[in-house]
Amino acid sequence: MDAEKIGKFIKLLREEQKLTQEALANMVPISRQAISKWERGVGIPDSLTLIRLSEIFKVSINEILLGKRLNKDNNNEVDKLSINLLDKLKKRKKVNIVLFISIIMLLFTFLVYYFIITYKSVKIYTVTGSTSNLNIYDGMFIKTKEKVYFTLGNITNNSGKDITSLRLYYKEDGRDKEICYNTTDNMVFVDFPNYNGYLNLDNIEYIMKNMYLDIQFIDNTIETLNLNFQEDYTNDYLFYFKRDESTTDQKAKIENNITSEDIKIMAKIREKYKYEDGSYLYQDGLFNYIFYDDLKIIVIIKMDDVIREEWHYLMQDNFIIYDNHIDSYQCNSYKKDISCNMDNCNICEDKINEFYDYLLATLE
Repeated sequence: MDAEKIGKFIKLLREEQKLTQEALANMVPISRQAISKWERGVGIPDSLTLIRLSEIFKVSINEILLGKRLNKDNNNEVDKLSINLLDKLKKRKKVNIVLFISIIMLLFTFLVYYFIITYKSVKIYTVTGSTSNLNIYDGMFIKTKEKVYFTLGNITNNSGKDITSLRLYYKEDGRDKEICYNTTDNMVFVDFPNYNGYLNLDNIEYIMKNMYLDIQFIDNTIETLNLNFQEDYTNDYLFYFKRDESTTDQKAKIENNITSEDIKIMAKIREKYKYEDGSYLYQDGLFNYIFYDDLKIIVIIKMDDVIREEWHYLMQDNFIIYDNHIDSYQCNSYKKDISCNMDNCNICEDKINEFYDYLLATLE
């Protein structure tokens, strides 16, 4: 189609009917500026406007698109015009299909790339460790593609001696490679690629399997703990759907090394205890049982509003801490390995068993 030729023909038809651009614009209706553009060959009318112009000027749409009136000599030109229009429509349709497929392929490629770089890109580990005098719990190690975060957590010290320093390192080829040294009783750091101030991130899996902590006491003696990293979470779901807690609770707890007995206890606690301020609470005159976010149970024994004894049970680590506030001693049980800060540890075994007796008595 020749826009200039169409424009001249529209102008001719308008002048034949002695219409101004303004008058024709009102009849269509359309703006006068659009009429001016057509007649100057800047653009052509759309399909609906062509139908209206055909009615006004009493000519066919083909004649307007051809830019002249039909006669015996130019019928072939009309046929060619129709064929050209059909070819252009087919070509435009083909271009649109190719464009659509290209966009889909580009989107698919991006999603595949995004999946590859993000799948299992975040892992969270709990950090624990123990000796006869020391227990580490609530430690956390978070590994992403950009950074790692490390916090040693809490240290239970039953040695009776003050801690003066911590030294974190890993063993490679029979040698100690220091990661961090601290003169406090805690250790927290952040590391990232191209910095590696603490860890060689390219070798992080090996380091985690061979990481140790030296704890030095005030008398310069040292105890060494082989740190244990237990995977707690990884983003390994292709799609995330919110799940009903009742259907996933057992699976989640088993994955976190919580025993089947503890899972039954948790279910009974939900059934029998009072839910209050985010915790499940049992109270009878002496005992207060508080159940925190599925992972911790605290048992407190009071008399005259004075706390005499308390137990803290960390389900995920199978770790119990017992504090006797009257006689000032402490017991720990980590995976059935009982330790204490007194000469007679036999009493600790009895106290640890008391915890289960108290707890189960409230669930009957």
